[in-house]
Amino acid sequence: MPINLKIIPPAALRPTLIHFGYWFSALGALVAVAAIAGLAFDRQGESTKFLIFFPVAIMLVWSLVFVLRVLFWLFQHNHAYGWDRRREETLMRETRRGRRALQILHISVDIPLTEVPGQTPVTLLMEGSSILKSQVGRGREDYYLHTFFSISPDYSLEPEQQDLVVFQAQLQKLLADVAIALAPFSPKQKLAVLFEADTSILPRRFIPIWHDSLTKAGIIQPIEYVDGHGAQFIDEWLDNRINDKSLLLIIAAQVAPEIRHGSAEAMVALLLGNRLTQNTVPPLAWLHRPELTDLQLLEEGIAQAADWVPLEAGQVKHLWLSGLTSEEASAIIPAMAIPILSGVPSPVGRHNTDLIIGRAGCVSPWLAAAAATLSAQQTGSAQLAISADGGTGALWIQAITLA
Repeated sequence: MPINLKIIPPAALRPTLIHFGYWFSALGALVAVAAIAGLAFDRQGESTKFLIFFPVAIMLVWSLVFVLRVLFWLFQHNHAYGWDRRREETLMRETRRGRRALQILHISVDIPLTEVPGQTPVTLLMEGSSILKSQVGRGREDYYLHTFFSISPDYSLEPEQQDLVVFQAQLQKLLADVAIALAPFSPKQKLAVLFEADTSILPRRFIPIWHDSLTKAGIIQPIEYVDGHGAQFIDEWLDNRINDKSLLLIIAAQVAPEIRHGSAEAMVALLLGNRLTQNTVPPLAWLHRPELTDLQLLEEGIAQAADWVPLEAGQVKHLWLSGLTSEEASAIIPAMAIPILSGVPSPVGRHNTDLIIGRAGCVSPWLAAAAATLSAQQTGSAQLAISADGGTGALWIQAITLA
């Protein structure tokens, strides 16, 4: 679950010090008054020596009250000390939990690319030139503002069958790269797989293709399928499975989405390892704990996500946005003034993938993280990725740094 250090109670109020001067001054005054009163009673001829009795009685009462006051002060002090010690332990434990991170071992990004020599996904996304245009979709007659994979299937096939051919071709390409990345690992290495897909293709048609593609890719490690969505899944994994020896493979795909207008076809593969258990291959970068926030607390969320690394002011050089509404994307602009983003040149250092290739659906958070990792390798600098959870509208911010 997201970590909120602000809900940890404040430090205890320490008891004020005992002012011994006041107490002994009061004792002296009371003894003097008692002695005068005792002397007055003695002059009346009583046999009792009140001159001695009254001061002694006052001193005994004062001593009892003073001891009780000292004991009460010690109790308050010990209680405050114990409270602060437990608070410090909680703060340290939650901070250590917040600063957990995953190793990024492999990245594959597949997006529609323009026919430019040497064009790669990261160069396209960093240059910021939009490739969105109004065009006819595969096997369809309607025009939409969108991007799609330009593989030319058999046009004698039905539109859905054409989409299925493209889905299979792109998936096999992606998994072939993953299989190469998994080659150094033992055949007994467990692999937790999160597979997300946004598509109008029926599950009964694309799920068999998924299993067939896995087989053809030659991935021999035993697979455990896990459920989750977006950056929240990373947050839960860091909480519950940070000591797990399994690798985590995330495959996210959007092909032939239900809503075509403004969309992009894209596929992303991320292979992640737990830093406490994976030492077979060196990591490419670190994927740090994502921070959950909203528009009202956006600046605090960005600062906290950077603090989980921790990053200093000016260290972040690029900011990646994906899956945001126009209102959410606009709210990022004033947030660029905070110290942690002072190193991001605006607007060239701010990359909104939705404006460049279109909305990528469930691929959005993984596309932002993958693009940030590729950019970190290319520029040698820390990156921040901000994505939205389409289901809840929450914003997730996470830092990517080089290993």
